[in-house]
Amino acid sequence: MKKIIVKILLLVMLGCSVSACKNMKLKSASETANEIADDAAYKAIEYKNVEIKGPALIVIPGSIKSSNATFTEKVGINNIADYAEIELQKANFRVLERANLGPLLEEIRLAANLGDRHALRKLKRGKLKTTKWFVRFDILKAEPVAEATVKFDGAALSRILGAATENKALEASVASVKKTEAAGVWLVGLRYTVINANTTEQVSSNYFEEKMQLTAGSQAILGFEVSKKARVTLDTMAQRLVQRAVAELDTQKGPGRTKRTKNAGRAKIRNLQKLLMKHGFNPGIADGIMGPNTRSAIMQFQDQKKLESSGKFDGPTIKALRTTPIQNKETPDS
Repeated sequence: MKKIIVKILLLVMLGCSVSACKNMKLKSASETANEIADDAAYKAIEYKNVEIKGPALIVIPGSIKSSNATFTEKVGINNIADYAEIELQKANFRVLERANLGPLLEEIRLAANLGDRHALRKLKRGKLKTTKWFVRFDILKAEPVAEATVKFDGAALSRILGAATENKALEASVASVKKTEAAGVWLVGLRYTVINANTTEQVSSNYFEEKMQLTAGSQAILGFEVSKKARVTLDTMAQRLVQRAVAELDTQKGPGRTKRTKNAGRAKIRNLQKLLMKHGFNPGIADGIMGPNTRSAIMQFQDQKKLESSGKFDGPTIKALRTTPIQNKETPDS
C-alpha cells in the first residue's frame, strides 16, 4: 500500500494524471519550440464575402493610447496600418496603399481627423477621386493585468516519506522533484473607425479586446529537467485584432446588403426631394435619383441659405432643409 501511495504522490507532483503519464511522449527541445512558434505564427482567416468587391479606401495611421513601454517598443501605428492594408486586400477591398501617397498622406490624415471636408475635397484628385472610405485603427489598451506563479519543491515531502518508509532511494528521488509554473495575462484592445471620404462623417466603429497569455515553466526529477516558454507576441495580438475588425467590415458588403443600402439611399433622397418641393424648389419627380433637376434645385436652395453651392445633399444642406420653417409655398407639380 505504501508503494502505491508513493507512486500516486510522484505522479501528482509531476502534474499529470496516471493515464497522461503512461501516454506521455518525450519531445525534443526543437519539437517543443517549433510547436510553440506555430501557435504564435500568422494565421490567415477566411473572409466570408471575399467574392464581393469592397469600396476604394485608404488606411490612415491611427494612434496607440497605451503608455506601456513594452508594447510601444514592439508595435507602432505603421505596423498596425500595414497589417490592415494586407487584411483589407485579402478581403477584396480596393486599397490605395499609403506608400503610394507620399507626403499627401499626412494632409489626408489631418483633414480626416479634423473633419475638414473642404480640405479633403481639394486633395481628392487622381486615384483619390474614387476613394469612398478612410479607415483608422487605434490601440486603446495594452497592459498586463494578471500574474500567477506556482512552485513545488520535493525537499520537505522527501523528509516525511523518508521517515515513513526508511527508504533512502525514495527520499532522494522525491527530493529531486522540482516544478515551477508562471503565467501572465495581457489585455489588448483595438478600435476601428470608418470615415466617409467625402463628408468626413463616421460610417461605423467598433471595439475588440483579446487576452494574451505568457507562460513559462520547468520541471525536474532525478537530474532530468524540462523547461519551456510560450507566448503570442504583442504584434501578433495586434494583427489578430485587425483581422477581427476587417472580418466585421467584410460583412458590411455581404450578400443582399448592397441592394438594401441602395434602397435605403433612394428612400432618403426621395424624402429630401419632397422637402425641397415643400420649400418651393422643383427637383422634378421625387424618385430618389440624383438627376440634373434635383441638383439644380439643391443649388438654388443652397444659394438662398448662403451655403456652399455643391449641388449635393451634404450635411449643412440636409440640416437646413429639416430645420428651416417651411413657408406656405405651393409644391411644384411633379
